[in-house]
Amino acid sequence: MQSCRRHAAALFAIILIIAFAGAVQGQELAFNYDVTPHTVRVCVLLVPPAYDNPNAYIFEGLRRSPYWPNGWELENPLAPVCVTDYVSDLWTEALHPAPHFDSDNNPGTTTPFDSDANYWANRGYGAVPLGTPVPKSWPQYWEVNISRIEPQQLSQFDLIYVASNDAIDAMEELTEPQLQGLVSAVEGGAVLWVDNARNGALPVPTPVRLMPPRVELPGGAAPRALSVGAAPFSFVTGAPAAFNRTRAAQDSALVQSIFDLTNTEVGNIGDLPDPPAISATNLPTDDVVGAGSAVPDTLLRPVVFGASGPCVMACHYGSGAVVATAGNVGRDCWEWLLAGWTKPGVPQHSADLKFAANILAYGKEWTQQRQAGNARGTSGAFAMGPLDIGWQYPGPNGEIAPLPPGTVIGPSVASPVVANGMVYVLTLREPVGATPWLLCFDASPERDLDGDGMADDGLTDYSDGLPYDMLWAVNLEGIVSGCTPRSSSPAVTTIPLATGGGAPVEVPVVLVSVTDVAGDDVGHLLAFNGLVDLAVLSSMVAPFDVPGNLVWGLDIPSYDFDWDGSSLSGSDGNSELVDLSTPVVHKNWVYSCQAR
Repeated sequence: MQSCRRHAAALFAIILIIAFAGAVQGQELAFNYDVTPHTVRVCVLLVPPAYDNPNAYIFEGLRRSPYWPNGWELENPLAPVCVTDYVSDLWTEALHPAPHFDSDNNPGTTTPFDSDANYWANRGYGAVPLGTPVPKSWPQYWEVNISRIEPQQLSQFDLIYVASNDAIDAMEELTEPQLQGLVSAVEGGAVLWVDNARNGALPVPTPVRLMPPRVELPGGAAPRALSVGAAPFSFVTGAPAAFNRTRAAQDSALVQSIFDLTNTEVGNIGDLPDPPAISATNLPTDDVVGAGSAVPDTLLRPVVFGASGPCVMACHYGSGAVVATAGNVGRDCWEWLLAGWTKPGVPQHSADLKFAANILAYGKEWTQQRQAGNARGTSGAFAMGPLDIGWQYPGPNGEIAPLPPGTVIGPSVASPVVANGMVYVLTLREPVGATPWLLCFDASPERDLDGDGMADDGLTDYSDGLPYDMLWAVNLEGIVSGCTPRSSSPAVTTIPLATGGGAPVEVPVVLVSVTDVAGDDVGHLLAFNGLVDLAVLSSMVAPFDVPGNLVWGLDIPSYDFDWDGSSLSGSDGNSELVDLSTPVVHKNWVYSCQAR
């Protein structure tokens, strides 16, 4: 999908296209849907100390999957051009890609896909094929050894997949430059997916530490140092238990976009014994993402719960995201190839293949101007034709409920923000008599977004037969008297907050900039509560206990100083604030420019 600038006509209806996979927010932006393949840059990152690769065929499984989105072309920009001595030696070592346990918890199971001394001979080569080109169908194509590249090269990727089946601490031996390379890649928009591939019963829980991305602290303080002892989360492989996986977050894009997973599919996330192998004496291990021993730099939010704790956790970080999966999701993305199937043969496989596509899309949400703080303005999103109107507001017959009858809805001249399964849009004060509204809709009205068992979430409308589901609405005129038509489009960010019970959650906050016509040279930056999950809301304290509540507001006066070429002089009294830009959020800071 490509964006281009043009003057946008005032739109008097907010329309959501059924097959959209993302929407760009910002003044005067429109879009062309590009049917040419979109290149998605991915790799399997080999990390110390073992540099193993238990799910070496994950991307081959995704490429062949019927659930892989049309138009997504996978590519490794750092792939080996041909077979070298390093590639040959790695794949003649035993256990480089071989899992210690298969999907039915049988230890030491070997497959034709494993590495060993006869690896090349088993593939029809009389000798090591040095110099032979490496195609995408080979697992070697997707591997990137972090110790054989410059760390900054990781910023080339959209998805970095890391898995380990070794009992010793993974990634513990990364150097500071390597850690910073990972941080920069995620901050720049990559999704770091860390998958626990050790799916087997261990005598004791074994933590697998991941070094966290760091944050720059406010007030000029130095960034938190990375150290071997830091452990923001760990994978704990538990004893075999009855498989029971449920949604932890109703509004997480990981289970909603691109594929809106059913409760049954959520229950199948992770590597499960395939029917009829599963039995009361052959149960999968209850693997969870455990808490770390240090204050984390990332606030991982539970997405899926297992029997004894969260087995999938995730968070946005910078312009990218971090996803931690405890149950060897990557294994199910390729093990269907073992049987020589042309497509996934059991529901356990299809659930994980859909979930893997959602993981890649997780870092591609359009949450603010030009998508993210680095303003790259591109996405792996796709749109499948033919396009049609899924729902619109006002309704097809001019319905405006649940807003009061007689309310004049002004135009929306900026594309909406789409994040966490919700659509946010700001209407303007024009024409005469119109009121500026900040509106929040469920992107898929037919689903239950707040967890109360009913499709109609928030305000009452969908259950009355209307095609849309408005979650909450805020009249900005009630907050800033005399709003001008120059209000900005929204931006969405997340902040970590403790619930009433003390457990931290990732809270969405919707930001808008507005100006008034009172002649007092003041603009206003406003932040609203974006939570809709009833279970989370019930544990929050004011103002985060009600959807759409004003969280905070900041008055921004005109910057009334002159620059004489060398220093700032005093106020000249002639400045008037005309407009504030759309807020941009980056590394915990909110930026907005003013015109005066």
